[in-house]
Amino acid sequence: GHAAPSPLLNALKARAQRAVALGRVIEVKPEAETWWPLLEAILGQNRQAILAEDFQSAWEVAQKNPSATEPLINTEELSALRPNLKKGSVRDMFETRNAEAAKWLNVLLGDVMPVKKTSQMTAHERALSVDGWFKDPPRRVKLVPEKELTLGEEGLRRLGDA
Repeated sequence: GHAAPSPLLNALKARAQRAVALGRVIEVKPEAETWWPLLEAILGQNRQAILAEDFQSAWEVAQKNPSATEPLINTEELSALRPNLKKGSVRDMFETRNAEAAKWLNVLLGDVMPVKKTSQMTAHERALSVDGWFKDPPRRVKLVPEKELTLGEEGLRRLGDA
């Protein structure tokens, strides 16, 4: 229930620089609510990605205040990328009013197709199944939502106390 630490974002804001964390400017669309835990898992550390209005100044601050959990996104380089956007992709499950966040989501998830069964993953280059399998060639990764990880850790603690 606690927000993740944001030392880089805090340092930028303390210097009156305009910056946001991706996770603070995106929302899961209501029709994709059942996918929410997996969407959070697929975003992973990118939820903490920092999008700064002035990348060069933010880069200088980041070098003095390094944060392994807050990737700094170069928005100029981001704008130069040409994502492979596919209709109905996982990207379509999010909404944002932040143009840079939208571009980053396009790059990350624009070609990841949601499927109901893992057997349907073969029809797509990149895919996410409703049971948590992520096909990201050459990898296949079982994503575990954070809440399940937390419950698992708590369960292990309880076993250790028994």
